[in-house]
Amino acid sequence: MKIYMLSIFSAIWLLFSGCRKEPMPAPEPPDPNPFKLEVVWQKPISSDTSEHYVNVHDASNDKVLYCVNLSSPTATVQTRNADNGQLEWIFSSFLHPTSGFFLMRDLFTYGNKIMVQDDADVYCIDYLTGERLWVYEALNAPLGCNKIGENLYTEQSTGNYPYITSSSIVRTRASNQFTGWDTLYTRLSVPDTFPLFNIPVVWVNNNGDSIIVFNDVHGYNGPPPTAGRGKTYLTALNLRTRQVVWQYPDFKGYYLAPPLVDGDRLYVTGSSVFCFDLNTGNLLWEKPIEGGVDGSLVAHNDILVVQAGQVGMYGLNKYTGTQVWYNKDTDANTWELILFDGIVYCTSSGYGRLYAVNAETGATIWKEQSPNRKNPKTGNASFADAGVAIDPERRLLYTADKYYVMCIKLPEK
Repeated sequence: MKIYMLSIFSAIWLLFSGCRKEPMPAPEPPDPNPFKLEVVWQKPISSDTSEHYVNVHDASNDKVLYCVNLSSPTATVQTRNADNGQLEWIFSSFLHPTSGFFLMRDLFTYGNKIMVQDDADVYCIDYLTGERLWVYEALNAPLGCNKIGENLYTEQSTGNYPYITSSSIVRTRASNQFTGWDTLYTRLSVPDTFPLFNIPVVWVNNNGDSIIVFNDVHGYNGPPPTAGRGKTYLTALNLRTRQVVWQYPDFKGYYLAPPLVDGDRLYVTGSSVFCFDLNTGNLLWEKPIEGGVDGSLVAHNDILVVQAGQVGMYGLNKYTGTQVWYNKDTDANTWELILFDGIVYCTSSGYGRLYAVNAETGATIWKEQSPNRKNPKTGNASFADAGVAIDPERRLLYTADKYYVMCIKLPEK
């Protein structure tokens, strides 16, 4: 089951985004300067200080929430005390080997609840104790989920890839007991195609109705040389009436991170950045980006901040798509951008740095490699895909470098 789900994700990504290679950063001289930021605390991820892959997801309820190892057989969800870094609990009670956690798309917090989706299974965990409240098996949803209000929205499919017989957008509430799936929209397969959906986002229209918009994939499972041909639509669904409001055909994007809703506009990533009018579904503008865009988007005033897949960060006018600034410092595979106080924070798997970029001007405020790289035992310490979580009141940033989880004091502006 896990292998087939990963195959779906890989196939769809290749079909609609083209073949992408991991970029190799050009060599640069070693940085002689020490770490310029104040480390409040850092704690080893494991007692033997061995190397681990970590995603930092959330800093709330006086806890830092993160995932360790990200994939089978040793994947865990953990929390630490946000003030001192002491380990509070570890969750490892997965019913099946996990295929991997993806930052922004697989784990969400709902007050004192955590919802985790691992392709086929959905878990609800108590944020305070790490206790598993419930688990739903065999969901068969390979293309991710999203948090909207108190619900987890995801996909439920029947059949085996590429002969999926139906797919549905479904949701369930984060509560102490499983309340069942509410099916919102279903599409059946037609000859030689399979249906799939991807990460919905919500917009509230002028009448107060909640509208979800999602990627609607019509994959093609015919024989070579036409195998892999298919179409992708953007579909908007009114949650009150359960009716399709609009549908944009032949959508050329395919996103891994959730689209961004800003006012009555929707920004979606792929080979380009696309801007749609949420009232009509009309495409307002399209901005091609070298290397494509597969990370998240953030909006600051009139600027849409975009991290390109391989060549740096862009600031675009969010109304026209015109380039306002370009920053070549940031590396490839920067999945999640965090905007706080006019500054974009992120980590990157290129040089493994932690970045702060001025969202208004695009200027690099700082770019730091882990201070633990100076230690021969942790010489390959890297922030890589760890991501960041920020406590805005205390101006604290949490991240990890494969060996340590750390808390960093953000400088005053």
